[in-house]
Amino acid sequence: MKNAMIIIAHGSRSNDFVITFNKIVNSIKQLNNDFNFIKSASMEINKPTLEEVVLELANQDVKNIVIVPYFLFKGIHLKKDISNKISKLEELYKEIEFKFAEPLGFDETIVNLLLKRAKEGLEE
Repeated sequence: MKNAMIIIAHGSRSNDFVITFNKIVNSIKQLNNDFNFIKSASMEINKPTLEEVVLELANQDVKNIVIVPYFLFKGIHLKKDISNKISKLEELYKEIEFKFAEPLGFDETIVNLLLKRAKEGLEE
């Protein structure tokens, strides 16, 4: 049985966003041992969309898809927009089981990263 992870971000016109998001996804691919496929998607502006990625994965005979939000907390995009998209995808692809992971939220890693960035700011 094939498993896939889709990391979904908001999307942005900023080239810095595209570069950074792709770096994150590629780093996850290198650390991966559990998923046959790891893909990225954006809510808006950038391609591919969630729907486009799911279509591609369905054609690869994937049976489980975990959608991981690259968002800090459960705002309107997670509570409504992405949830609605997943509901529609579940109706279209009944042979695929969709899971929706938690957003980044609180984690000591983020706390330490913020402290690191603050110290870097002092040094500039």
